[in-house]
Amino acid sequence: MNIRNLVNRLSAFSLILFSFSASAGNVWEGYEYLMSLPREYKDFGSVCEEIATQEIKEDYPSDRYEVTGNLVYQNSQRTIGELDIVVLRKEDKEAVVIGEVKCWKKLSQGRSKALRQLERFRNTILSGRPIRIFHAFEKKRLFETDQFDEAPRYITVSQKGGRSEGYDREIRFSHEEMRRLYRVIRECRGGHRCPKSEKDI
Repeated sequence: MNIRNLVNRLSAFSLILFSFSASAGNVWEGYEYLMSLPREYKDFGSVCEEIATQEIKEDYPSDRYEVTGNLVYQNSQRTIGELDIVVLRKEDKEAVVIGEVKCWKKLSQGRSKALRQLERFRNTILSGRPIRIFHAFEKKRLFETDQFDEAPRYITVSQKGGRSEGYDREIRFSHEEMRRLYRVIRECRGGHRCPKSEKDI
């Protein structure tokens, strides 16, 4: 093997190691963030929702906007649906963005489901029928229907790779990375082994 081929192989190997380290570092940051929140992650989707919410916060200055989520809306008979992400303008409490998060292995199916959920909420608001909107974890925090009637932007969010399937946004983690995050968080919160560094994830 000549020197040039050896250098090329070493460079390629170094690039693979660097890419893996960068990915693991990001996953570790995601793990530390998720573990810092006082939330139970009872399902895989809740982990994706929190990561997506955090990333959207980076686009909306906290002095002008509140980025929240986990809003439930119901009529007098039943729960109609939930909203994963809502961006509120602090000046008038009006919703400017409403988002659904889907970290599905089959991205196209997840997007179709998200669009149906967004359409259901939009139609519910346009119908003018009375509904109750509240935060799932702060049930006393209520929202008015007129906070959602000024044509907010409706968006779909997925794991890494979703933009090519028509999603409006994608988070920085792949489906596999999100699955790893969910697994280690559940194990740690369940009293089992907790990772001590990024190499344990």
